[in-house]
Amino acid sequence: MSNQPPIRCIKTRRLSPAPRFREMVGFLCLVFAAAAAAQAPPPASPVLLDRVVAMVNRRVILDSDIDNEIRMSVLDPAGAGQGVLTRKRALDQLISRALIQQQIRREDAQATQPSPAEVNARLTEIRKELPACVRQNCASDQGWVAFLVNHGLTPERVDAYLRFRLEILRVIEQRFRQGILITPQEIETYYPDTLLPDAITGIVLHSDTPRTGIFSCSDPLINQLQSNIDWGQRGNFLEVPTDCPQRNERLGWMGDAQVFSRTAAWNRDVASFFVKWQRDISDAQGAEGQMPSVAPHIEGVGADGGPAWADAAPICPWTMYLCYGDKELLAEHF
Repeated sequence: MSNQPPIRCIKTRRLSPAPRFREMVGFLCLVFAAAAAAQAPPPASPVLLDRVVAMVNRRVILDSDIDNEIRMSVLDPAGAGQGVLTRKRALDQLISRALIQQQIRREDAQATQPSPAEVNARLTEIRKELPACVRQNCASDQGWVAFLVNHGLTPERVDAYLRFRLEILRVIEQRFRQGILITPQEIETYYPDTLLPDAITGIVLHSDTPRTGIFSCSDPLINQLQSNIDWGQRGNFLEVPTDCPQRNERLGWMGDAQVFSRTAAWNRDVASFFVKWQRDISDAQGAEGQMPSVAPHIEGVGADGGPAWADAAPICPWTMYLCYGDKELLAEHF
């Protein structure tokens, strides 16, 4: 036997040009795709087109509706003296109108729609009389076009706005008239025939001031006068000494109280009543020592009450001392 190593035979296969070409093309496509992906811009973030700010009985109010309400407010005569319309007020207006519009019955919808002539008449009125339009000469076509451009409006939007406002006003007018359909004869007969005395209950309401003084004489008119005084005191002494209980004078008027305080103490026990009210006076005193004309003090009433009214601050504690010997009240406020 020969000592030579065995010869190994390796079988090879030569690829044809076509498969090799396809492999090269595929590799190049992968390279180009990876490069394109690396250079592609990142995906765009979502764009917010609008936003829901309120829902009125399944009716949506959008943020753009508020923008439009503010933009159209230039045509609202009622807002002339109220300054710039805020977003909160605009939303309140939109909610109110949505509620009214939802109350329009289907059978009323046709009757409440304004005619083109009514819309044009309202537009003419606005162009001639609205202060913002007068300043820009909107009565002329050139001035009106400039006004629309300056406020970002179009004739179509103005027409829709006026049509909707007139429709709302007509609904309110119809509902109001339906609520007052009462004949003069029904009014005349209501009180004597329908409203019976037992349908009304009168309740006396006043602060707890027990009666301590009684006066009577032989003259019935003077006795009636004293009764009227007592009833007037009871009606006005409710938490604070008011001017009169039946109209817009229901404030703690200090001039009235200091003049009447001695009589009030003769008629009824008002010691605790004036102790409480004297604290209201102290709370109402201004930083420079001035006293207002009403206590508690409210906006719209001057901070300095002047003679007689401001004098209640020392006079009422002195009067309570004379009537009840209350030195503590006197020491605290006199």
